[in-house]
Amino acid sequence: MVSFKKANPKRIGHLLFSGGGKGEESASQAVSMLERSRFDEPIYWLNIDTDVAGEKTLADDHIGLGISHSEVVAMKANMECFDPVVAQIFQAIGEMFGPVELGFGARTCPAMTQLMWEYRKPDIIKSIRKSIDILMQRCERIRIYIVHSTGGGSGRAIGILLPILLADPTWRRKILYGYDSQILDTPISIAGFPINHPRHDATELQGRKILANHVAWAIESDALLRDQKLAYVFHVGYSNNNAVNNTSAKLTEVMAGTVHDVVFNYPYLNARMVDSKAPVNSGYSGVDLPSTRFMSVAQVRDQFYPKKGEK
Repeated sequence: MVSFKKANPKRIGHLLFSGGGKGEESASQAVSMLERSRFDEPIYWLNIDTDVAGEKTLADDHIGLGISHSEVVAMKANMECFDPVVAQIFQAIGEMFGPVELGFGARTCPAMTQLMWEYRKPDIIKSIRKSIDILMQRCERIRIYIVHSTGGGSGRAIGILLPILLADPTWRRKILYGYDSQILDTPISIAGFPINHPRHDATELQGRKILANHVAWAIESDALLRDQKLAYVFHVGYSNNNAVNNTSAKLTEVMAGTVHDVVFNYPYLNARMVDSKAPVNSGYSGVDLPSTRFMSVAQVRDQFYPKKGEK
């Protein structure tokens, strides 16, 4: 019989995951802001990106998902050892895993990140378990945050793959072996995306990829919310060219501020979320107004990528 490990009573720990470059930048600023705010609850920052393991980072720990061409060859020769999605990815975009192409990260392609994720899954489990062991020395329950972008290849994929992993019964047992299954709260996502336009320095093709990634992420994250694999999703996006939040650096700053405010003020905010029973939300019907719904793919195309000759 497994005996559950004890932890310090009545104390919350915070596990902050950052995914991709934008996620890491935002998490770094958020952690600094929490230190300046004298936040006294234990927090552990685990960064995940598609680079190689061992690269410099300010995070408490780093998972480098990057794989070599020889590891790709090994995967192809032993695909029965991996999830069936690996074979589907190789069939769809196998040419993107050549020895030269692998040196450019995920290249705005979430499927590349997903294949690396499947290969590195044992390392991911090990690092998450390590972070839990460290936090549980000082707390009895862990609140989880995932900060990432939605338009690129790394953060967009990690923002979906991570909550799926944490909710999967098989992998969750491996992560929590020896602990009560209730010590981990459902993750909270803080996501940055180009709501009005893609990255300013992007080509038209790159911009289409960014918007396609965001729309796919929006659909998938909504499904995770419905399946209770995400507790909340906080959206942070670009504004128009004449407003405040109109550059990548400003988006990073606002994402960091959002992480800080959610972590620091979560008990207060949680009582006032739209799906709570707080009186302030008694008039909420659960149906968004038309002006706040996601645009359709056709609307995105017509507004941001009009045909030549059209305004």
